[in-house]
Amino acid sequence: GPLTFFQTYVEDAFEERNWVEHVKLRDFVRGILTACPYPSKTFFSRSSDDTSMLDDVADRFSREQQTLAQDFLARYIEANRSLQSKNFIKGLCSTINFPSVRKFSAELIDGWMISSKEHIKNPARELFQKICVECCTQSEEDQECCSLLIHKMAKIMNFLDVSVSYIQL
Repeated sequence: GPLTFFQTYVEDAFEERNWVEHVKLRDFVRGILTACPYPSKTFFSRSSDDTSMLDDVADRFSREQQTLAQDFLARYIEANRSLQSKNFIKGLCSTINFPSVRKFSAELIDGWMISSKEHIKNPARELFQKICVECCTQSEEDQECCSLLIHKMAKIMNFLDVSVSYIQL
């Protein structure tokens, strides 16, 4: 059923990305992403063509199925947190509507943003932007996420200051 599609999506989105970015599967992927709570503009742009398709599939996932999807996603991320590759970060970006994903991402964002590896930094910047846009509820997880981001930004800005000073020498 829909949960199986979501689990398969997560496994590909966080690892090899063999099919999740394929142009011919765009609508299929969008349908799967309706499992995520409150689809927003960060998932995909909603042109007039997209709106009717999204409205048709938006109710496929019940609250119970969304909870199961979130539980699977949380277990998957925790079990694979050592991956921390470009694709892992892209997978986080695509599932950022889950509060637990925002919190997990906020906990690690500073390490990725100050990484010496450009292939990690660029998706980390996109992830940071998406966290900021989506972190808009009054939930305890989002409040913790905002607090983490404020703390992490101080660390990131400090690192950037040191890096700029070092380069100028």
